[in-house]
Amino acid sequence: DNESAREAMQQGLEALKYHVLTASDGRVALSLLRQAAVRVDLVLSDLVMPDMGGLDLYRIIQAEAIQVKMILMTGYPLEEEGRELLKQGNVTWLQKPVSLEQLARALQDVLVSPVP
Repeated sequence: DNESAREAMQQGLEALKYHVLTASDGRVALSLLRQAAVRVDLVLSDLVMPDMGGLDLYRIIQAEAIQVKMILMTGYPLEEEGRELLKQGNVTWLQKPVSLEQLARALQDVLVSPVP
């Protein structure tokens, strides 16, 4: 998303005791995942981002068989493709704005579930 939203999300996640890597868009996130210098358990991505959005990032992660769980967030109505992913159970979706409590609950639920 944007820098201030990214920083706020990072601070909230760190307050929940998560180690956080941030990326300005899907391409940067994908680069971090491919480096594999650090094990990444979950990608939390906005649906709409500059250069590469969350759905494209999700598709590439799946195509490259990168073993990571994913939560997508959006402040927009969910399009057909997003609804289909939800039906398949492959991705968790959060509607923004999301409270820290809602985010913590979603993270916990996703992290204890098996990788799709």
